[in-house]
Amino acid sequence: HDDLPDQRYAERDPMSAVLAEVDAGVTTRLVQPQMLSEVMRYSREAFEKSNYAPLGFNAVMWRNVLRGAMMDRTMLPLSAWRAQRCVGLLVGQLGPLPWCTGLAATDIVFVADQGGDILLRKFIEWARLHKCRRIDMAVSDTAGRRGYDRLYATAGFERAGGVYFMQEVQ
Repeated sequence: HDDLPDQRYAERDPMSAVLAEVDAGVTTRLVQPQMLSEVMRYSREAFEKSNYAPLGFNAVMWRNVLRGAMMDRTMLPLSAWRAQRCVGLLVGQLGPLPWCTGLAATDIVFVADQGGDILLRKFIEWARLHKCRRIDMAVSDTAGRRGYDRLYATAGFERAGGVYFMQEVQ
């Protein structure tokens, strides 16, 4: 089946071994080409439950972002799986710190019905491996805010303001 995680990928990419984890039946894996159909299904489902839904899901654009993230060493496309179903997704990236030297890590997308704590822990490990001086995470969806606040606080993050959004900017 072409949507199942490929164990051979770990042999090609040493980061896979660091990022892969099984905890309470949830497995984390780097997103791989053969996983895209299932990751896209989960992405669409998560998108439709978010405050982004009125903007319309663009499957072509998101698939291209995921493909790019798989090839770009400054990006981390990490997924959570239970029983061959994607149940979480964290796509992160590295970038320069503003106003000082060093790297920062941030999320582009972080959504999880299960395994969010594992995804976040693996993202932090990835940032440490890249010697990031700072990790910035932002909750831009208005649903489930308390869960993320608890998750981030438990992982050692401090609140630094919030995210403000304006949709359909013309």
